Amino acid sequence: MKNLEVLSLSFNKIDKIENLSRLPKLKELNLSFNFIEKMENLEKLENLRILSLYGNRITRVENVDKLERLVILSVGRNNINTLDGLERLRFLKDLRSLNLAENPIAQDQDKPLRLYLATLLPHLKYYEYVLIRPAERDAGKDKFQRELIDILEHERIEIIERTKAAKERDDEIRLSKSFVEHLNGHQLFESLFQGDPEGAALLSIGAEAVDLKNDYRNEAYSFTQNIYKMGLEQQEKRQAEIELYSRCIRDERKKAQLQGQTIIKNFLESYKSLYKLANDIVGALKGRDLNSKAYNAETEKLLDELNLCKSGFNSLFEDTWHTLMGFEMQLFERTEVLQPEALSPERW
Repeated sequence: MKNLEVLSLSFNKIDKIENLSRLPKLKELNLSFNFIEKMENLEKLENLRILSLYGNRITRVENVDKLERLVILSVGRNNINTLDGLERLRFLKDLRSLNLAENPIAQDQDKPLRLYLATLLPHLKYYEYVLIRPAERDAGKDKFQRELIDILEHERIEIIERTKAAKERDDEIRLSKSFVEHLNGHQLFESLFQGDPEGAALLSIGAEAVDLKNDYRNEAYSFTQNIYKMGLEQQEKRQAEIELYSRCIRDERKKAQLQGQTIIKNFLESYKSLYKLANDIVGALKGRDLNSKAYNAETEKLLDELNLCKSGFNSLFEDTWHTLMGFEMQLFERTEVLQPEALSPERW
């Protein structure tokens, strides 16, 4: 089930979205025509591209701003009665089609939803499966200029926070690959005092104990910084060697490909030559009585030449096959067999 990519649960009287975190590879989810009242528990579906919640009881668009690969979202025929939450769809840069038809907010003539979404979501191409035209975006900008300014201001702050969080995640991954996570600050030292009431009591003795702790803290920091820097340096070196190794593999594969193309080209040229010769011999044999036990010298010579052509065909096919397979085996031995050893942790 964990490799499931398409799931349809429409017409099932489902009243709550749950237990979908076990399907991380899900790309298409159909929950239309159920009794769902809230959009929730979707954050883990990072690969989701199509989501249909048509014909439910949802009152608000929410909890989908983490689905960064979402392309099509259908929440038509629900009970959505507020524009709040729609601005979160701006974080879905791949969203191209949106359907909110037959919702209370779609009936408000003073705030045409199509124009609002046209200006709110610049990446959106289709609303209710109809192409959004530039004139509609311009009209939306004129009508909802004030709302858009407020949204952009709040969005600016969140973008900064998201960028910071993304950088922290990237740094965490980078440090983890370098085997120096939690060594870029005082984390290791502070962890020694976690759950240690005796250590905390010792610090209450006085300033001398605090000074000793601070001295020890600084020495530990200096030590962990050396390990931290060494880990990053070794990771860079490791990545450079892996890249060099990968480049060598690509070069070997390209070389084998060119050699194979040359061999096939030579094979086709030889094949055409042998085919023409055999065709000429067959043409010369037409009209001759080959069922007779006695051939004249010319017929016998032609038959011998035809047999030589047949042997030549067989040898050509066999030699070409063996040569190509030889190149394939050499490439396999140089890359696939040696690669696990070259990239294994023990190697470093």
